[in-house]
Amino acid sequence: MNEPLLTVSGLTVRYGGVVALDDVSLRVPKGAIVGLIGPNGAGKTTMVDALTGFARYTGEVRFAGTRLDGLPAHRRAARGLARTFQSAGIFDDLTVEENILIGERSAARRFSTLRAIFGGRTEKPRAQTRRIIDLLDLGGSLEVPAGELSEGHRKLVSVAQALAGGPQLVLFDEPAAGLDSTESAWLGRQLRAVSESGVTILLVDHDMELVTSVCDELVVLDFGKVIAAGPPRQVLDDPGVVAAYLGSVTTAGDA
Repeated sequence: MNEPLLTVSGLTVRYGGVVALDDVSLRVPKGAIVGLIGPNGAGKTTMVDALTGFARYTGEVRFAGTRLDGLPAHRRAARGLARTFQSAGIFDDLTVEENILIGERSAARRFSTLRAIFGGRTEKPRAQTRRIIDLLDLGGSLEVPAGELSEGHRKLVSVAQALAGGPQLVLFDEPAAGLDSTESAWLGRQLRAVSESGVTILLVDHDMELVTSVCDELVVLDFGKVIAAGPPRQVLDDPGVVAAYLGSVTTAGDA
């Protein structure tokens, strides 16, 4: 496995007297897809929030060899760390192309362009963004308002939006939530194509077929602690994982 792009050591998040993450350590190798799984309330979304600068924590986060601790969300994004949100995070009144351009221009901090998009004046995607559009097969729906898309295509637009900023690592927060098995399998193929294009992925999801089909490694959280990590088959055969997660979760829910 490649050298780590992201290394987390002793990460702890507290909300008042509640410990949401307790001394968590993990690594995401460059070029890999690492799945972060666990039962509802295990701390998965809190982990994504902490890594991307949306939650305060103690501990150490190193990305591409540099400590990110203390940096706000926008500066982490500028260094190549992107994320999606459970709610897709796209604008229904804007077209697919306009939503993708928001990701492209936000990463470049071109807020004048964002104002132009919301004001009805758009620029064309850069060549790199055009390649992402082609990779995810979104070229035929660029002029369609996002609100008219299926849930699966909305999630794919959010993926394209995150990738348009040219990140090194994307943290996907439950991209398969609300999808049926066919849509989830299709999304998995797109995520694998994203990985093969050179983007490293940390994937949070409850869909076990998705994570086992696309992930190189799995990390399991339970009550804010890592209880297992390693290749998918090894992790899913772990009795502790079966007891904590697989026996109790069958559908997507709160992370």
